[in-house]
Amino acid sequence: MSTIRKKTYKDKTKYQALIRLSNHPTISKTFSLKSHAVQWARETEIQIEKGLLTTSYDKAEETLGEVLKRYLSEVTPSKRGHKVEAIRLRKLMRDPMAATKFGYLKPSHLIKYRNQRLREVSGSTVKKELSLISHVFETANKEWDMPMNGNPVRLISKPKENKPRDRRLEDDEEERLLRSCSQSRNPYLLPLVILAIETAMRLSSPQVQCHL
Repeated sequence: MSTIRKKTYKDKTKYQALIRLSNHPTISKTFSLKSHAVQWARETEIQIEKGLLTTSYDKAEETLGEVLKRYLSEVTPSKRGHKVEAIRLRKLMRDPMAATKFGYLKPSHLIKYRNQRLREVSGSTVKKELSLISHVFETANKEWDMPMNGNPVRLISKPKENKPRDRRLEDDEEERLLRSCSQSRNPYLLPLVILAIETAMRLSSPQVQCHL
């Protein structure tokens, strides 16, 4: 069954057609004219019923990288730890997985990413990255009219948290630490501290020692 939603974005009116049929995920497409949305919905429903159109996921045209960029612009700035999250998002945007169409992302893509990252950083860091990706999916699905057939991050196992070596940063300590580092005369201090937080780097790491 199809539904037509009227949307207003930056003073422009758009019409989104959503199709929900039994045993099929929700699919959608946005048009400038309501008549076009109605026509597309009618024709698409017929194709699905005839078995001429398969839809394992909603085929959103944006790549994961483009969705991450939007999240970075619209959601991240309002968060307390926005500086660290921005670094995580930009790193994700450089990963080969970011070139995948958002609507085609499957658990297998995320499993490959998870396993590769576990060779590079701690399980705690990978778990934080997967949680971030999961929230990107939830935001796109609930707020950006990009309905997906579930959240693929929920379908994969998450790494276990690493046992803490010492006390971790709590409450607003991370934000205060970064703010203080940004006021330092040493231009390398802030990016070094952010890198250390991001990768759970030890004080004994060569990257740290060479700047101390």
